[in-house]
Amino acid sequence: MGLPVKTKWSDSLNLAWIEEKNHTVASRENVANLYSRLLSAREVVVVPSSLAHLVSRQLVPLPDYSVEPPSIEELEHQRNALLKGQLALARPMCSDSPFSAILQQRLIILQRIFYAISTRYESCLLYCVCSVYSFVPLNLQLNASLT
Repeated sequence: MGLPVKTKWSDSLNLAWIEEKNHTVASRENVANLYSRLLSAREVVVVPSSLAHLVSRQLVPLPDYSVEPPSIEELEHQRNALLKGQLALARPMCSDSPFSAILQQRLIILQRIFYAISTRYESCLLYCVCSVYSFVPLNLQLNASLT
């Protein structure tokens, strides 16, 4: 699916990503701006892809010429091999399309926003739990830890 990327979210930028609105991911211009922001902050690094998908994994041998017509099984095998080859060619072509690239960028931006929100609420929840325990008398804290 498109270019492979490596993500490393920076916790210091979480507040800026929490403030992003949902509708900003809807337009292509905003997606390009947000994705370039991820690239410039080095939260997303594009990993160079290998050319392995261009090399055929298994060559389909052409059937030998024979006087008698091929059997049903041989025809089925040749048809399946041709369909698999067609799929192998179509997959990289579709994943390198502009639509796929924008879709992948949107997905990465939404993952970033989700990470920022979940991290914020995890830390908020931890703070709330800690502050509740700090107001509980010491003997109740000890009893709760023993059970």
